Formats: sequence, structure tokens, C-alpha cells
Amino acid sequence: RAVALALVGVGAWQCIAQGEAINADGISYLDMARQFASGDASPIANGYWSPVYPMILAVGLRLFGWMGMREVSVAYGINIALMLLAALSFRSLLEALSSRAPAGNPEHRDGSSGASSRFFGDRWTLGAAWALFAWMTIRMISVASVTPDMLVAAQLFYARALIARRLRGEVARREALVFGAIVASAYWTK
Repeated sequence: RAVALALVGVGAWQCIAQGEAINADGISYLDMARQFASGDASPIANGYWSPVYPMILAVGLRLFGWMGMREVSVAYGINIALMLLAALSFRSLLEALSSRAPAGNPEHRDGSSGASSRFFGDRWTLGAAWALFAWMTIRMISVASVTPDMLVAAQLFYARALIARRLRGEVARREALVFGAIVASAYWTK
């Protein structure tokens, strides 16, 4: 929780510091979102821009636009929410990597039975992983950048968590279908 609050605080600060300035791709995504919000579905028939992120922005514009919020502020709010979703997906990945391998797993990396060993997960490696996540989401992706990158990160973290669980035999058929849906939605997002 403390990590999530810190990330929200830093993300909000980053958006405030960015102000009304918007990246070039963000202009196109907001134009598409404006069209979606007004009921025009023509941006879907586009060979260059992905449709999922503008659709999410359009929902935000419909929900908060009547309050007089600026489009950029709505986009920043959505990006902060997507950063929280990415944090939840990353936590799921860390849990999948740090949980103990089932006893007798012949595919365990170090050849042990797996009963007392982990793939990942002492306090230091988890701290380093969260620091890397914070650096990636704040510095590399940037909450103030109006792009679908944060959503794609969330989708791929969760897909990787399902892969890690599958390698230990913990994923049911239904979760395999969820994996396919996540990867497909990531394709349509970016």
C-alpha cells in the first residue's frame, strides 16, 4: 500500500509538473477519444493508432467531461489509475515468482525437490524489483505521457505472472484463456 501511495504521489507530481503540455502521440489519442466519446466509431478503422486506449480515454471524457475537467487532466487521471493497475499486475508477477515451487517439481531450476526453495523473493530482491518498477513507470513510461504504454505494461506483467504460475502447474484451463485474452488485448492496446 505504501508503494502504491508513493507511486500515486510521484505520478500526480509528474502530471502537475508537465502541466498542459502533451506529447504528439497524446494529441492523436485524445482526438480519437473525443470522436469515440461523441459516438463516432470511425477511429477503429485506423491502420496506425490502436483503439483500446482511446476508448478508455473516451469513457473518462464521458464520465468527467461534463464536470468541466480538461481533457489532459482526465488523461492524467486515467494514466494514474493505469499505473495502479500495473502495480497490481506487477505484484501478481512478484507473488508468482516468489512463491515456493511445488515439491517434486522435476523442472525446478536448481535440481532440488523445490520443497524449500524459491524462484525469487527475499526482502532485498523484492525491494529492488519495486524500485525497478517505480523507475520504469515514472521515468521510462511516464504517467504524464498520454500513451497506452502503462496499460500495456499492466497487461504484460499479468501475462508473465500467468506464465510463471503455469510453469509450476498452477494455471487451470480457464486461466489459460485469460492469458490469451490479455495478450490479445495488449495487441489491440499498442
